[in-house]
Amino acid sequence: VLHCRVCDPAVGSGAFPLGMLHEMVGVVAKLDVCLLGLDAVGGRNYDFDLKKWVIESCLYGVDIQEQAVRLCELRLWLALVVDYQVDPAIPTAKAIRAVPALPNLSYRIVRGDSLLERLFGHIVHLEQLGMNATTRSLIESIQADKQAYFRESATTEKRRLQLKILGKQAALAEHVYQAQRESAISQDHIFGESAMSARQKEDQADVDQRRRQLDSLANKVRTAKASIDRLIDHPSRMHAADLDELRRKYFQTGEEPSFIWRVDFAEVFREKGGFDIVIANPPYVSFGLRGNKAAKADWMDAIKRFYPRSAEYKVSMY
Repeated sequence: VLHCRVCDPAVGSGAFPLGMLHEMVGVVAKLDVCLLGLDAVGGRNYDFDLKKWVIESCLYGVDIQEQAVRLCELRLWLALVVDYQVDPAIPTAKAIRAVPALPNLSYRIVRGDSLLERLFGHIVHLEQLGMNATTRSLIESIQADKQAYFRESATTEKRRLQLKILGKQAALAEHVYQAQRESAISQDHIFGESAMSARQKEDQADVDQRRRQLDSLANKVRTAKASIDRLIDHPSRMHAADLDELRRKYFQTGEEPSFIWRVDFAEVFREKGGFDIVIANPPYVSFGLRGNKAAKADWMDAIKRFYPRSAEYKVSMY
């Protein structure tokens, strides 16, 4: 149970991960009683320590909304801290200072689109990229750094590892840009635009638009890498707030935050190849064309390409 990896791909307010936390803690407590007797669950902070393990090691979540991610984190923290029991044998002020720090959930509950993976807002075909040796090496390196991050206890070293991970994510995005920029080959007609067919002109327009999108991606990546390099060059100035600002500014901003399953949850895929349990609580709603019709039409086209057999007559979030 304690090595089970669980993910909610649409956390909402965090009710389902919270429910899973209670289920897992309850199962382990019953097993401890059966195997070791009542004394095993009677110690001070048994519930706290067990919950902390499950939150830090077992529960993962994704949501496209920033507010949902923050709310889910808060609910998990509250569910944990409510069970902490201060040591009655020492003065209260000293006992309160001994309360452990709340777990960092930056790599557990993340903002992203569960259906379409993106880097800097750019849709990524990871299956195709995975065949590339450079990309595969980068992803494996990120996986190794995240494993080291979770094992590390020193705050300064943890921040350095976080910065390394962000730098490699930017390098991955840069590699994606270069690979896809090369594939966007010009289709200029040998006799000029006037001799091109309507279909050729349409195809050329698509290529030109693709190039503009890729050039926009390149600018975002360069700006992010410059900020990361500045912090790497001056590690003494690096604080947790700097990392959070960097992550949110370049990786988690706008309507299309960066999120790739095998990168953001690298340690799970490295260890198990995927999650043991996915909590099935998706939004069962049709994705209509109200609002920004062009953006939603692009979203539906992408969904149909990635999941060709998932919707016959209409596209729904589920």
